[in-house]
Amino acid sequence: MIAAGEEVTQVTSTTTTISNTVVVTKDLEVKGESSFTQTVTLLGGLLDGQRKAGEPGQVLTSTGSQTEWQTPEANTDNQTLGISVTNTKQASLTIVGGNA
Repeated sequence: MIAAGEEVTQVTSTTTTISNTVVVTKDLEVKGESSFTQTVTLLGGLLDGQRKAGEPGQVLTSTGSQTEWQTPEANTDNQTLGISVTNTKQASLTIVGGNA
């Protein structure tokens, strides 16, 4: 376990437990898989696999081997919703057009 106030420049063990707040004053690079069991707060930008921060409106996607920012396509799915009631016990709902 890393003690409170201890300065660490490299951690090479397979499991490291830190029970207090961690303050990183320079870049932090984590290689391999990481998991968090509590809330994670990001105060700055989130970089993709090419170390790009992305633009407003973009979403972070996975390529299978890394991540990249992409601009989602505009919603071009136009549908018409129709309902017809034949009596008080029977109705039908129809979706016409688009990706129904």
